[in-house]
This record gives sequence, structure tokens and C-alpha cells, in this order.
Amino acid sequence: MNILINQFPTKINGCKINTDFRVMMQYEKVIKNDKLSEEQKIQKILDLFYIDKPKNVEKAIIGLNWFYQCGRTEKESRGNGSNTVAYDFEQDDYLIFSAFYQTYGIDLEKVKLHWWKFSSLLLALPKDTLFMEIVGYRVVNTKDMPKKMKAFYDKQKATYAIKRNSNKKYMTLEEREAAFKEELDKKYYKAIASIKNKS
Repeated sequence: MNILINQFPTKINGCKINTDFRVMMQYEKVIKNDKLSEEQKIQKILDLFYIDKPKNVEKAIIGLNWFYQCGRTEKESRGNGSNTVAYDFEQDDYLIFSAFYQTYGIDLEKVKLHWWKFSSLLLALPKDTLFMEIVGYRVVNTKDMPKKMKAFYDKQKATYAIKRNSNKKYMTLEEREAAFKEELDKKYYKAIASIKNKS
């Protein structure tokens, strides 16, 4: 899928979808909600994402994951294997909002923005935004730094660390979507059969 050639998708397998970036943020929030069962998560995700109810649940989940990945396959992901935290939509909401306004003049409160467009703009934010400065602190490798410099960056890492799910491995900006999809595949595909049996 090449976004310079193809239009951003508004349907998957003939079903209309909610393309706005807020839906994908809600999608992540649902997945991280430990109070919901796997089956409840899958159903809630489908209800959030699909305007037209899909007939095939398995294809619907595959389509949703494809959309979340912005049309990229796992082989096309460009991650480098790092497990360092990058960003969090809930913790970094103010930073992301201000970075978009500073860089693009986009008021995220007022616009409806396709997830693929939002993701592209997010990854292209310049280093002079506070958001990207903090991301830089989070992902920097301090292993071979001089002692004083390492102490400074370690302090910044601690100050700006993602507070939620701190016991898990994290990902760089480019690895985030692929890793999240992989987590979905492992944890939630089990619920598909149960939902299909009830529908």
C-alpha cells in the first residue's frame, strides 16, 4: 500500500469503517483494559471500528489490524529491535496536541483526521517540538556515554518515563504499530471463535 498513489481506505471488505485517529486511540485503550475479558475486548473493538457490522469476525479483525498498521505488513515494518519506550497517547496527550499545532497548525480538538494521515504526521514531527525532545530522552542509548552525560540522560529518562505498564518491553516510534499488532494476534485471536459461535 502506497499512500502517495492510493487513497486512504474508508472501507474494509466492503464494510464502512471509522477512520478517525481517535478511534485507534480508543482501540488501544480497550486492549489495555484488564477489566474486560478477551471476548469483550474484541466485541468492543469491532463496535468502535466498523460502521457496517462485518459478517466474518476473523476477517474483520485481520482488516482492523491491517488498518492499524497503516497498510504495512510485518515484513515492511522498519523497527530496529529496540525495546525502549517511545510515547503513550494518554500520558503524552498535551505534548502531541501542542506538537501538531506548532508544526502543522492543526488543532486536533477541531479536526477529523484519518488514522493513516495522523500516524504519518506523528512520525514526521521535528526534534524542536517538546514531544520529540522527550521521546528522544526516552529512546536514547546511554550505555557508552561519559559518566556525567549518562547521569543527565538517565535522569531525563526517569523524569519522562511512561508511567503505565512500566514492567513491559516498549518500542521505538517505528516499531510501535507492528509490536501492538503482534500482541493482539497472540492475546485476542482466541476470542474470535467464541464470538463467531454466538453470532
